[in-house]
Amino acid sequence: MINYIFSKQSFSLSLLCFGFLLLFFLDLFFLLLFLDLFFLHLFLLLFLWFYISNSFWFARLWFHEAEARATWTLEQELHFSLSLIFFFSLSHNLTHTLHIAYLKTKL
Repeated sequence: MINYIFSKQSFSLSLLCFGFLLLFFLDLFFLLLFLDLFFLHLFLLLFLWFYISNSFWFARLWFHEAEARATWTLEQELHFSLSLIFFFSLSHNLTHTLHIAYLKTKL
């Protein structure tokens, strides 16, 4: 499995996974930095739900279908990467939308 993850074929997916992890920790940092303690639990639960549900979907595709993905064409690999980018960016943007809506209610 380690050889597959770092092979040339899926190096872009490894970078993608690293990018999502970085995005997760940056979002978590800013949510903790800017939110009041009263609303922190609500936002944190929503935030973690989005990322955890996406991570389970990603892990299922990554680990359980690794053998099937080993025969994918470049087009299929690209489609998989783009769908992951869309799925995670949707969660990321929704988290920030909720944060901005909360900040507007404080003004």
